[in-house]
Amino acid sequence: YTDHGIDHVQSVLNTAQEIISEKSWKILTPEDIYVLTSSILLHDCAMHLSKKGLWELLKNDRYNGVLLGFDNEEEWEKKWEKYGSDVKKFDESDWVSFFGEYITVVLPQIGDASLEDNQKIIIGDFVRKHHACIAQVIATYGMPTQEGAHEIFNSDFSYLNQLSGLVARSHNHKLREVVDILGDHRARDHRGTHPAYLMGV
Repeated sequence: YTDHGIDHVQSVLNTAQEIISEKSWKILTPEDIYVLTSSILLHDCAMHLSKKGLWELLKNDRYNGVLLGFDNEEEWEKKWEKYGSDVKKFDESDWVSFFGEYITVVLPQIGDASLEDNQKIIIGDFVRKHHACIAQVIATYGMPTQEGAHEIFNSDFSYLNQLSGLVARSHNHKLREVVDILGDHRARDHRGTHPAYLMGV
């Protein structure tokens, strides 16, 4: 992947701080800052998913649970199957865009132990397409690993963690779509937070 390490996260934090006006600082709450910084940490967190973590995400029903604002989320295994159908329809220009030359690659089966380098690139495209949704999964259920879900946030702040996941996911959607999901009133001012503003930042 491109760089999604600590320097990237710090850069986004710095940019967010610069965007927030002096008047806004007077209105923002500690809960807002928690959600904003957590969502910035989360927004590219999927780019650190290991191969075994990805297989766990795809096959473990835990990660198919309800996500804040998205009650009818498609199961991960079905998303993988749909992506596999898309890969089968790739034409020469698609393959050239991936590899700089015309070669075809078979998408691996969930759980395959060994992968060719080219298969990793195709898998990486699946992760990129869904990384914002995976961020919300991580906020809600923990980072998928071979050993199970690794929770990265304090469970005492469950609702704020879920909201952080939604704000992180919003960067892959039109802002109005996510505001509509929350509802105008709740998006503007809800439980000590200002979600629409945070999504904008």
